[in-house]
Amino acid sequence: MSNVVMEERRLRLGARLDVTLQGYGATGFRWGVVVEKPEIIGVARIVEDDPEPRVAGESADEVFELTALTVGETEVLFALARNFEAAGPPREVRGMRVVVTEPHV
Repeated sequence: MSNVVMEERRLRLGARLDVTLQGYGATGFRWGVVVEKPEIIGVARIVEDDPEPRVAGESADEVFELTALTVGETEVLFALARNFEAAGPPREVRGMRVVVTEPHV
């Protein structure tokens, strides 16, 4: 996806970064994530308990936790799509180039 604007982030080895993306769950769209080199960055979807009830049809933001596993560089792509629709281009794609460095001694 050459037309995706890539944000750059630097993380120290072992560091974590939360990425919050606007939610569209009420419309059937969910964010998916692909990591070019999963040995460098681990990704987990965070499910947060919301103490206040949501209005019917309201979407919640989606949060992903990135963890720096080893020194190196990789790309992380977040794609917004409906998993029940035929394969086609995602509605939106966000990219992140992540550079993992050694921690300072």
